[in-house]
Amino acid sequence: IFARKNPDADKQHVLERHSAKRRVAPLPPRNLSMRHEAMFYPDDAALVSAFGRVIKAVLSAGNTSIVVATGSHRAEIISSLKADHVDVDGAREQKRFIAQDADATLAAIMVNDMPDKIRCAELLANLIATAKGAQKEPIRIAICGECAPILLARGNAEGAIRLEHLWNEVTMKHGADTLCGYVWSTFPQRENSTEFQKICAEHSAVQGQELGYST
Repeated sequence: IFARKNPDADKQHVLERHSAKRRVAPLPPRNLSMRHEAMFYPDDAALVSAFGRVIKAVLSAGNTSIVVATGSHRAEIISSLKADHVDVDGAREQKRFIAQDADATLAAIMVNDMPDKIRCAELLANLIATAKGAQKEPIRIAICGECAPILLARGNAEGAIRLEHLWNEVTMKHGADTLCGYVWSTFPQRENSTEFQKICAEHSAVQGQELGYST
């Protein structure tokens, strides 16, 4: 005679599994030490919306998110997060959410219109160290950024490609994931563009669910 299952216990088990799943940071594929993904959006509104969704998912998983974006995009992202009942102010105080200005970041790392390897490494290392140092337990760090896309939009394709390469090196060393947000209008010829192909080559993935987070 088999004992009857307790439906309430089964329900509680499912809830516990779901809760545990939310707390676990999504890991990259086994052949990668971290994610550095490029996503392409139809317009700025779609990019801002996507960054907001990813940041919310990162914070909900107990991890830390860094956004490096323009002033207008940062304002829209923060506004959307607060409207979605995310405790942005609390996360910022705990340094679990760090908002960095993209133009100021570029000004700090550019030399003669090209990203400087040493400056880029120092700035990123300090930013990641700030995020990691504020946490009591090891966490995953996810960066949503648009520095290289800004360079590309300004006509500096060579600088954008070099920045993606340098960013890849530094974040791999420090174990931080990155989502680079591009707007399709920066690639007039789309997939036939040489710049498009080179930028894609600097990323671990070009499509799919952003950084593996369920949003």
